[in-house]
Amino acid sequence: MRTEIRNQLKSQNFNTLEASSIKQVGGVVFPDDLSVDDQLALRQIVDAWQAVHVPSLGSPIAQSGITVTKDGAGELLEPATNTVYQIQAISMTNNGSAAPVVANPQLNGVSFISSDQTTIAPDTTVAIKGPWNIDKNLPMSIVVASGAASDLATTIWALKLSQ
Repeated sequence: MRTEIRNQLKSQNFNTLEASSIKQVGGVVFPDDLSVDDQLALRQIVDAWQAVHVPSLGSPIAQSGITVTKDGAGELLEPATNTVYQIQAISMTNNGSAAPVVANPQLNGVSFISSDQTTIAPDTTVAIKGPWNIDKNLPMSIVVASGAASDLATTIWALKLSQ
């Protein structure tokens, strides 16, 4: 079935098509009898998009687990557009032997753990259990509030929820 809805999206493939584009194009479809063909086309487009981007309907995608390790402070993980990761846990290790390190995991520059900061004694590891969902607008980073940033090693474990 050839519709104006399909015509507006014909230059994109389902891998690069963004949900916001579907919403914009679908926003002009009215729920009346004259637009039934456009309604059906939009439903088929959404179903096909979901098959590419959310194959398990919000559950973790099999074989998508990753481990990211960062020495010092900085960005841990910034997902690509249309990608959502579920962070399972964070492990922070103070590899120094002289002083504690005070670290602060953040999402888009905002603390998200209950105590805001975690003090890690020398030669000690502190783990924080998730889960937390992150996307391109909520990248995960680690900030060192005090102590030697070079002593800190942070590891996160994540599973992809959508791509």
